[in-house]
Order: sequence, then C-alpha cells, then structure tokens
Amino acid sequence: MTPIEALVKKNRDLAFKHATDWLNFHAGFENYLNYIRKEYHELAMHGIKGQGRAATFKTRVGAAVQSGKKIYSSGNIENLSRMEDEHAEALVMKMALMDGCTDPMEYRALALVYGEMVKETDEHSFPACNICRQIIWENANPETVIINVVPTGEIVFAAPLRLLYPFPYPNFSSIPRRLPNKC
Repeated sequence: MTPIEALVKKNRDLAFKHATDWLNFHAGFENYLNYIRKEYHELAMHGIKGQGRAATFKTRVGAAVQSGKKIYSSGNIENLSRMEDEHAEALVMKMALMDGCTDPMEYRALALVYGEMVKETDEHSFPACNICRQIIWENANPETVIINVVPTGEIVFAAPLRLLYPFPYPNFSSIPRRLPNKC
C-alpha cells in the first residue's frame, strides 16, 4: 500500500468513526428527548399556562419550574422603557424561592415557552439568557433540566443546566439562605 493509499484509508476510517459517533449521539439524544417528553409533559403545559399570563407588548414567554412536588408558572413582564423587564425564567425562580423552595436539589426541571420566536421546526431554540441561567444556577442545581417547549406543547429541546451554562459566576448555593426550605 502506498503512502497516499494509506492516508486515504486512514481518513476514510476516521470519517466513518466520526459519522458513527454522531449517529450514536443523535440516537441517544432522541431517546433522552423522548424520556423528557413523557416525564415533563405536565410541566410543559404549566409553562404554556404561564405564557398566557405574560404582561407584554411584544414577546410572550412562559416558564414553569418543578421544585419538589410543586410546580410554579409565570409569564414575562415587559415595560415600555425595557429597563425593568422581568424574564419569565427569573420570575418563576423567584416565586419558588419566596414560597420557601430553597434547597437546590429540589429543583428538577424548568420549562420555557417562547411563543412565536420558536417554531416546531427550529433547531436553534435558545434555553434562557445568561442572566436567567445565572439566577437558575445560583438557586437550582447543575442537573436541573432546562426544557424548551413550543406553544403547541411539544418539547423541542432539553439539557441539564451544567451543559447550558458551563462557566457560571461562582456558585453561591453553599451560602445558607435566610428562608427555611418548605418544599
């Protein structure tokens, strides 16, 4: 075998390995997404309910968080000046915290509904802005599943927070909260 033939064979083998790895990853992700769709369907519906309560001028966003056995839902609040907007993700986390859900390990999942911005065929849905991810990071746990839902109720994306926010500002979850955990 000539050096050129050896190089072609090596590149063909490497390309085949990458293709096989991608197919295995894709099949694994589809299985994961199917599990999430079954496990968190009710949470997704609460996110849609929260979206219906959004006080907004333009973008309707809904969020629902499952902490312990409780589910909290909310919509975003927009103001004309845009200075004091409240994102649905941050608002729903604050609602749970104020109700006494202060144990990070209690937070299982957060469902987000982005209205007209995310279509069922859109592969580039976005799971929360970095400010909201930081709020979630500080109060939930790295394994909390972040779920994107389209307004029809279909879950189109899901991933643990640790994958979506790999370099957070230092985690302050070890600092004791003033509120006792009531979840």
